[in-house]
Amino acid sequence: MKNVRLIYKGKTLFFTGVKSVQIAEVEGETQIIIYTKNDGKTDCFTYPLCEVDYLESYEGATHTMQELLPLIQQWFVDRGIDEGDGNGQIEKLQEEVEELVDAHEYGDSFEVRDAVGDIMVVLIGYCLQTGLDIVHCLDGAYNEIKDRTGKVNKNGVFVKDE
Repeated sequence: MKNVRLIYKGKTLFFTGVKSVQIAEVEGETQIIIYTKNDGKTDCFTYPLCEVDYLESYEGATHTMQELLPLIQQWFVDRGIDEGDGNGQIEKLQEEVEELVDAHEYGDSFEVRDAVGDIMVVLIGYCLQTGLDIVHCLDGAYNEIKDRTGKVNKNGVFVKDE
């Protein structure tokens, strides 16, 4: 089964367990029809083609975050880059963020996904080199933001209340 990302009327929708995507005439209008199957239940979603801005099908992840963290850490160890002061990882992080910005501006979803993954790998390497636990870092950040209130500005950025 595949996953589908659809941008419909400016809103991004995600579908998992996609069995089929079809384009068909329904009552004289061309429609995109997405069939999903989750927990044994089949669902059908229909959208007018003229109101769909983007449609992408992609494979689901092959590993969970819990599986990936030790695999990536071991990758660093196997290559002897698990020790250091983190400066090289900071440089690499800047390079990967620039690639993300370029891919985002160009609208290249494949390269965006690649850059996000690369950024995460670099952050894991940085934490490994500097003795930080990335899960502890992320947990601390979540605990800091979880009760914040605020509003989303016109650029889609959350601005916390003072």
